[in-house]
Amino acid sequence: MARSAGRHGPDSQLQRPSRSSGGIRAKVLRLDGSITVPYGAYTNVLVTSERSPLEPQTEQKYYAPGVGELAERVVMGHHEEFQLVQVTH
Repeated sequence: MARSAGRHGPDSQLQRPSRSSGGIRAKVLRLDGSITVPYGAYTNVLVTSERSPLEPQTEQKYYAPGVGELAERVVMGHHEEFQLVQVTH
């Protein structure tokens, strides 16, 4: 997700703005979230809300510094969930 430099607090950005994707809308909900997934517990988590006009659902995604995406949950629409359980190098 792209964020404007120098901005603080909740922000909204258009991701992948192409004709085929329809443009995914992402909004920052928190910069200081926390979450526990099978791989571990994390603080200072970026929490976003994302939706696409091509998919009838809204997802919340959780990102940790130095790790990446930790979890993804559909909060409106279909029921899907993703959680980080393992990292291999």
